[in-house]
Amino acid sequence: MWRLTSVTVVACLSLGTFGNALDSHWQSGGYTASDDFASVAASPAIPVSTTEGGIRREAVQVRTQAQDLDGMVLSPAEAGRYPAVVFVHGAGTSTWEGFERQAEHFARSGIVVLAFDKRSADYSTWHRDYVGMADDALAGVRLLRTRADVDPDSIGLFAESEGTWIAPVAAAKDPRTSFVVLISAPVVSPAQQAAYATRMALDGIEAPEPARRAVPKGISMAMSVPSLLDYAEFEVLPWLGRLDQPMLFVYGTADTAVPLIQAPQLAIDSAAARGNTDVVVRYFDEAQHGIKIDGDFAPGYLDTVASWISATAGPQSLPGPRVAGGQPVQTLSAAEVQPTRWFDTAPVHAAVLCLAVAGYLAGPAASGVGRLRWGSQAPRLSPARRRRLRWLRTLGVASLLSLVAFFVGLSHLALNGQTNPVLTYGAWAAVWVTAAGTLMVLASVRVDGGAAVAVLGPADQVEGARMNGVEVIASVGAVMGTIMLMFVVTYWGVFIGI
Repeated sequence: MWRLTSVTVVACLSLGTFGNALDSHWQSGGYTASDDFASVAASPAIPVSTTEGGIRREAVQVRTQAQDLDGMVLSPAEAGRYPAVVFVHGAGTSTWEGFERQAEHFARSGIVVLAFDKRSADYSTWHRDYVGMADDALAGVRLLRTRADVDPDSIGLFAESEGTWIAPVAAAKDPRTSFVVLISAPVVSPAQQAAYATRMALDGIEAPEPARRAVPKGISMAMSVPSLLDYAEFEVLPWLGRLDQPMLFVYGTADTAVPLIQAPQLAIDSAAARGNTDVVVRYFDEAQHGIKIDGDFAPGYLDTVASWISATAGPQSLPGPRVAGGQPVQTLSAAEVQPTRWFDTAPVHAAVLCLAVAGYLAGPAASGVGRLRWGSQAPRLSPARRRRLRWLRTLGVASLLSLVAFFVGLSHLALNGQTNPVLTYGAWAAVWVTAAGTLMVLASVRVDGGAAVAVLGPADQVEGARMNGVEVIASVGAVMGTIMLMFVVTYWGVFIGI
């Protein structure tokens, strides 16, 4: 028994070393804020002015190169020429009604608003054309320029979340756009933002460290599939660096989906390099992504944006310092995406899993062929060897499936903002014990000279009988299939860190 335990311990340590060597260098380090963000002044009082009358609604259709999109123009009922804004969707909205609350507030504040549906053509989880979607936004700008109630020199863009990768492209392509409002803008690439948001979510639910370190591996694997997530490496910063227009960045201090300080700092630095100092950043205390608190917009948020838009169209500017509001905190950096290594790719994982499946099916396939050829005289596995290989295959598959179930459970906790250390670490312990048990069975096969002896050389005497061909194939297949699965679970965090 001590030999079996020793071999198992050595196997665990060896796989741990192997896993650490394969571990990604794309890790989130600490982040230190610049002086502008280290101590943020409180937001000054915002003067709010509204129109005397109500608002008008006019259904419109925005014609884009991809498709015709239904929309709505909301404008002050009083006659006049007003500044205007085109809304650009984030990932959480798809129809113009998603902006209705903001649009009504802006219209009552003397701003004409165009909100229209997000394109469905050429937009999916796997593929998104941000440059093409920028052209959609510009189609909306052109529509507003034809209206008698719109000042054609005071039309800007309002974008949320994912839309903040689109609006700067549109503003750079059409310098006539007069301003850009960016709500919860990541500024970094989608891959960096996804890694940062996932890591923050896992930190929030107190996930085991190996699970947190698996985040960049998952993103690398997804990006390695041809034509899958091709937008993940889109860089908006070069587009922001081309803008001369005034920009307003708005964040909630409780938003863990974007790098609250790093993002606007990158934008400010990029704008300054071009000589554009007209960049304003406002933070709202306790607001989440979308600048909401308990499902409603943070107090003062809509007034702040409306006042800033009105100020860009007039001689006055938004009062207060460039950076103001609640105090943001960012502890981790949204690290740059590292190049995908060959073993991080989906094809490599698919090949390894195929080898494991082939190994596990080798024994049953050999038995089936033997029965077809020799009938009742076909060689068979001894009962003892059959039980051992069945245990080996069962535990190998259970190791992989338990790891998948663990990550699914983590995702559920993270998406719902729930913390359950007992469940989290208990499930991780179950994964680890299952994988270690698999290694023990594998080690027992090697130590007692049983089924794996055929791997080491010619067929030998085992349990008083020479191994037949079916036993050799089944034994080699089960051992090699299990080794392949152990490589996979080790890559994804089991044994890492030991």
